[in-house]
Amino acid sequence: MRLLWLTQNHPPRRGGMAESSDRIVSSLRQAAIPVDLVHFDSGASSLTREEQGGGLCWRCPETNDPEHLVNL
Repeated sequence: MRLLWLTQNHPPRRGGMAESSDRIVSSLRQAAIPVDLVHFDSGASSLTREEQGGGLCWRCPETNDPEHLVNL
């Protein structure tokens, strides 16, 4: 099993939702469940991919067009 986590709220974004997202992903990975994270980030200028312990982290630039964002 491999999970895909899609979110707009994840560090480096601040706030309770970002902290919860980070805690959930970290806990699943510590339980040896691979989690690939896709973070729609307003601070990202281009699509980036980073290998992390327990999965991948994709940072996608956030757009004002929700339909286009989902298609990314």
